[in-house]
Amino acid sequence: MGLPGEDRLADGTGIRPPVKGQWAFGLALGGLLLLAFAVRLALAGYSLWFDDYASLIFADQPQSRLWSLWMAREANPPLFYSLLRIWRGLGADGIVTLRLLPIAAGTLHVAVVAWICQRWHSRTAALVAALLLALSMQHVLVTHMVRGYTFAMLGSSVALAGLLLWWDGGRGRLPGMGLFVLGSLLAFYTHTTLILWLGIGPAALVLCHWRAFFRDGVRMVAGMRTRGALWRDLAAMVAVSCLGASWWIWVLLHRPAEAAENTSWIVHFNFVQTVFKFLQNGQLLGFVSAAEFPLMVAGTAFIIAMAGFGRHVPLVRLCCVIVALCPLAWWGASVFQPVVTQRTVQWPMSMLAIIMACGIAELRLVLVRRAVVAVTAAVLVLNLASHRQDFVIEDWDTALTRAAARPSSALLVQHEAMLVVAREACALRFKGPCPFALVPLRSGLPSDYWSLGLAGTALLDDAAARRRLGGFAHVYAVRHGGYDPLLTLDHPGRMPRITWNKPFLEGPFSGASFGKAPRANTR
Repeated sequence: MGLPGEDRLADGTGIRPPVKGQWAFGLALGGLLLLAFAVRLALAGYSLWFDDYASLIFADQPQSRLWSLWMAREANPPLFYSLLRIWRGLGADGIVTLRLLPIAAGTLHVAVVAWICQRWHSRTAALVAALLLALSMQHVLVTHMVRGYTFAMLGSSVALAGLLLWWDGGRGRLPGMGLFVLGSLLAFYTHTTLILWLGIGPAALVLCHWRAFFRDGVRMVAGMRTRGALWRDLAAMVAVSCLGASWWIWVLLHRPAEAAENTSWIVHFNFVQTVFKFLQNGQLLGFVSAAEFPLMVAGTAFIIAMAGFGRHVPLVRLCCVIVALCPLAWWGASVFQPVVTQRTVQWPMSMLAIIMACGIAELRLVLVRRAVVAVTAAVLVLNLASHRQDFVIEDWDTALTRAAARPSSALLVQHEAMLVVAREACALRFKGPCPFALVPLRSGLPSDYWSLGLAGTALLDDAAARRRLGGFAHVYAVRHGGYDPLLTLDHPGRMPRITWNKPFLEGPFSGASFGKAPRANTR
């Protein structure tokens, strides 16, 4: 790796002619992208969970239904479900093949971030960014989710590239505006919370270049552009993006009041809690226990240190402002609707990777730089390896396999959402209906409105469920969040809950053990 910035033009535009070593750089970057893809593919064989199966259920719907007011039942736009439907039509019928779609998008995301670093900093920064993201546990987890999160992260990175191209001006002005709009719409139409990007990205650019936006006569990159021209372009990009987003906003305005229960589980965080959630789930490292708090602090300190080394680099300053604005935007949005979850705070990891990569590339001593890269990569690998078992959120595969292995078995589920998810899991696992009985228990919880009417089967009350279960030799039960059928039936064999969804599978129990309720059910 050469000295930082050695492959940049003196005018700072980042537009470089071909130089010696371009082939070596291309091979190195290609190798890192292959590493990113291979790591994700090698670790992708574990069970899907509730949210993943919910995506498959939406992907089962016709495109005409996905792009209609029928989707008012769901909190997220239909673009990812449409892509997933197409992907399944091409033959994706297994856990790994289904995950190939977000894995491919995640690998493309690594390439986009590397390109941003190469164009606006150096090839060194591009390679470091690709390595960091390739080995990041959080990035692996996001790309394994059969959800729209990876595409939202990809879209925000494309929009960032467009914003930078537009700022450079010249021939990149119009392509940059187009990329910003397309990236923003990709992000928004795969996750609703990315509507905030339309405020965060442009606001960060204005704050970084406030003299250009609020004072005339300031020298612009690639020519002179007046303050009015800058504001007109920026307003046009945001306005066109908002116009493109207006269809889904219109759908959300028609959302029934009951559909708000889809997100009723999201906790409202104050600003300090929002920042902590971001530090916990938005970094490249993955943290799953309180014992890892020192590692989280160390990771945060490292990011701040790298931001300090790269503080004179415009790209780093812009990414720092974006990262600073994100918690403010999430906290502000949560006044109207809580939006802070483990997944919604992860898309800015693109900016964190850029900050760290550029900061490392700014280190003058080659040996020091290589040592920092080696140590950082080792920490990421150890973090990934030590939490391999934590990838499994809900082990539906084991639950279905055990229930299918015993004759006269039943699987007890609660709520219509769990029933349709169990059917979808069987269809994926057994390529057909479940080879055992599904006993659906009614729930008093008003959650998961999206599943309303999809089961086509009446749910059973407590008494009816007990009578039905009594006819089976072996009964298993699965829990998810507030859906805990053994608790509802007050079964004596119920195991204490460790976390919100563990233990996931309970049983087997004899059907006779579900006799009369020992006490009145007050739930």
